[in-house]
Amino acid sequence: MLVTTTHGLAFMVMLMIPLEFYRWPLLALIGLSGVHAMTVLVLRRASWSIQSALWQANGCWLLTLRSGEQVVAQLSPATFFSLHLIVLNFQIGRWRRAALPLFNDALDAKQLRQLRVHLRVNSENI
Repeated sequence: MLVTTTHGLAFMVMLMIPLEFYRWPLLALIGLSGVHAMTVLVLRRASWSIQSALWQANGCWLLTLRSGEQVVAQLSPATFFSLHLIVLNFQIGRWRRAALPLFNDALDAKQLRQLRVHLRVNSENI
C-alpha cells in the first residue's frame, strides 16, 4: 500500500508542476518505478526475487531465487531487525545486492526469535 501511495502522490505532484517538455518523461519514469517496486519488492514476481534463504554453518546464506537458481550470499551490515520487521540485506558477489523483508508473521515465533538472536549475536561480525 505504501509503494502505491508514494508513487501515486509523486505522479500527482508531477501533474501539478509546470515542467512543459519534461513532464511526460518524468511521469513515465515514476510509472516504471512503481511497476518495478510492485513486481520486484512487493509481489516478488521477478526471476531474481528471493524465494527462500537458508543460513549455513560457515556464515554464508544460500538464497533460492524465483528462477530456481541458488546463489551464495553474505549478509550485509545494512541488515535491520526489530520486533515486528526484519530486513535481511544480502551481498551477492561484488556488485549485486538483494533484500528480503520478513514481517513477524512470516515465520513461527520460535524461528523468528532464533533469527533475531542470531542477528544480534553476530551483528558485530557482519
